[in-house]
Amino acid sequence: MEAARETFGSRGYRNTCVEDIIRHAGVARATFYHYFDNKHACFRELVERLLERIRVEVLGPISRPIIDASDIREVVHAAFINTFNIFMEENAFISTYIRELLGLDAEIDGMVLSFQDDAARAVEDFLGRCEDRGLIRHINKRVAAATLAGAPQHLAIHLVLMRGSSAIEDFADTITDMFLSGIIEPGRAMTVDIPSLMMP
Repeated sequence: MEAARETFGSRGYRNTCVEDIIRHAGVARATFYHYFDNKHACFRELVERLLERIRVEVLGPISRPIIDASDIREVVHAAFINTFNIFMEENAFISTYIRELLGLDAEIDGMVLSFQDDAARAVEDFLGRCEDRGLIRHINKRVAAATLAGAPQHLAIHLVLMRGSSAIEDFADTITDMFLSGIIEPGRAMTVDIPSLMMP
């Protein structure tokens, strides 16, 4: 799968054929076709794996218990950092999807949209738990969740297309502070040691 991801990333979707993938992977044609019907099925599998990675690394932490406002900031900041890092690590592959398939492949677009809906629901649940503890003010959680789930993806795409990996920490700090300043209940502290939030 790594060879397929690298091949799609370097050659693009349209310019990649099965021969390119099997040559880069060093496997027989029969081995490829044992797992996939065609290059589209292989690309789809790569998208599924990418979405699962985001689900684990970005959405997983928001299910943890929230004790105080600093927990909220820690979780939100880590989610942004993880999103940006994944998009930068998967830069070439994601760029291929954005430039060549976004809006043109209903099946893959449907997978991505379904994932985005799941992400928004998970964030809405997170915000509900925070509100129940009195840590955030009463807000329209559905709108806030759509914003919180969508903004890092949009910014990550910007980072990918502009190749701005040096801006990851600045992006994460800024968007975390902007978002939380609008929802944290007045009087709740949200200070946290930012370097401790960085993922290995």
